[in-house]
Amino acid sequence: MVQYNRPISSREFKLMLNTNSFINRKEGIRKFSEILQFQLRNQNGEFEGEDDIEEKKRLTSYLDTNKYDLNAKKFLFRIREEKEINEYNVTLKCRHPDRYVSALHDLSSPRKNMETKFEEDIISPFVSKFSLSAEYQDKRKPKIDTIGELRSLFPGLDGLDNIHSTERLKKVNDFEAVEVSCEIGKIIFENKKKKDINTYLNVWYVSSEENTPVIIEFTYKYGAKAEDPHTESNGMLLEEFPRSLVRDGDKLYMSLQEHRIVDLDVAKTKTEYAYQYKK
Repeated sequence: MVQYNRPISSREFKLMLNTNSFINRKEGIRKFSEILQFQLRNQNGEFEGEDDIEEKKRLTSYLDTNKYDLNAKKFLFRIREEKEINEYNVTLKCRHPDRYVSALHDLSSPRKNMETKFEEDIISPFVSKFSLSAEYQDKRKPKIDTIGELRSLFPGLDGLDNIHSTERLKKVNDFEAVEVSCEIGKIIFENKKKKDINTYLNVWYVSSEENTPVIIEFTYKYGAKAEDPHTESNGMLLEEFPRSLVRDGDKLYMSLQEHRIVDLDVAKTKTEYAYQYKK
């Protein structure tokens, strides 16, 4: 059954950074960490950078029809190949500016290891989009080549009804990103010393031979107070976030956009970049 009154589990902030600052990735991370430290100290907070940054390498691609039918309906279908652990992460997501439209979809699946999340994504300058996603991991490369096969994985999904089941799925723009994901440290806001917030840089290259990335995404997120927020009898959506955390997270996000290292002119998300990619 569709859960129409889905509460948001977390809020994720996303910023794109200037790629020229990361031709030397380690140096770029160092400089950006200094900016984070400066901004957080202005907020009476702290940034604890990682001494030994772990880099996870993966291949990331999106699948869609020739006419980009999934994208037109605000869906994205992503496959990540995690290189170190030889595992595939498969995600179907509906990202929509209308919270209630996103929440209406049924992403239940016969797969037992499917995880579903409902989150708020925040992109520059400060635009909220709501993401209902379902994902699973598999050691075998997924074989989902048609809309019909995608529907069989999500039998309750009605958002794809007018796309013929025989429509083939292929890599969007034949693009596969060589991605390096780095956890660069923890944000500690004032009065929130027991609630560290992890920060990540996701760096995309067009090939493993390239030194200059094509897009860099900085992200951090925080969760709702309770894992299972209560719902009022009138059916309204409810979730609770600490007030100080909301204020501090907003202030940091807006202040970072004043720095030149933040690129406000590129695609707002990695998905947009993949769909706009040209060789």
